[in-house]
Amino acid sequence: MKLFMENGIEELAKLSMEEIDKEKSSKDDIDVRLKWLGLLHRRKHRQILKSLAEVGLTGLQSGMDNVRNPVGNPLAGIDPDEIVDTGPYTNLLSQFITSNSRGNPAFTNLEVSSLLPRKWNVCVVGSHDLYEHPHINDDLAYVPPLKDLRFGFNFLVGGLLSPKRRAEAVPLDAWVSADDVLPVCRAVLEAYIDLGFRGNRQKTRMMW
Repeated sequence: MKLFMENGIEELAKLSMEEIDKEKSSKDDIDVRLKWLGLLHRRKHRQILKSLAEVGLTGLQSGMDNVRNPVGNPLAGIDPDEIVDTGPYTNLLSQFITSNSRGNPAFTNLEVSSLLPRKWNVCVVGSHDLYEHPHINDDLAYVPPLKDLRFGFNFLVGGLLSPKRRAEAVPLDAWVSADDVLPVCRAVLEAYIDLGFRGNRQKTRMMW
């Protein structure tokens, strides 16, 4: 089971994991994989899902051809050199993508009409350190500059690092205010669904 955790925020400290053999689970700052879950009794599955929901975690839309975890600055909110706290924006994106953890049929591989050609990564850059690796790891990256003393975002699209191709993201030469984060995400996702290449899965990422 893979969990959807925007910005890599670690919530497991609040979660009772007594049902899981800790030697058979692993976690990192981006996602959490609960291994060997299939070996557990069905009732324990329900207990685990309930415990996850109680601390705001879900495995919904976290794998396959879906939008993956919105990534942000791992030091969000405490980084003395941050340009913007990415937490509120990654949380906003997460709730939009998953429809507040209920499942968003507009962007899920469960609906044929909204089937993404492949997985899709998004990030919000929080500092000049570029912890989010926007140039090589994200289909859409929000990069925060000021324009006429107003805060907003420029965009990079199509960053890709894979065994088949390594390509730097392309600047869109566009700026929007912070209020337009979600409309931009929706527009890019809809364009990918409608126009994205389908066929050889080695060439179905957004860069292609």
